[in-house]
Amino acid sequence: MPHERLRSKTRVQVQAQRGVGLIEALIAFLVLSLGMLAIARVQSDMRAHAELARQRTEAVRIAQQDIETLRAYSVLTSTAGAIWSYERAPAVEVSTE
Repeated sequence: MPHERLRSKTRVQVQAQRGVGLIEALIAFLVLSLGMLAIARVQSDMRAHAELARQRTEAVRIAQQDIETLRAYSVLTSTAGAIWSYERAPAVEVSTE
């Protein structure tokens, strides 16, 4: 008789645990799915930030190019002004006596 009670208790425990493995698998699948969704969102955010960084880099490059052009223009203007004033300087006559 003690063996029958033990068997009946284990049957009740087995019947009570039936389906627990399926629930655990579903919860694990849910956690995995949420993790993959989070990774996908992070990847899309990183792609957007990379595009923004590329645009800013291009803007800085164009600005530096414009600044260099303006610097070269100011040097040419001052040089041209010096040449212009030199050409307008009064001529010095040299006598050949």
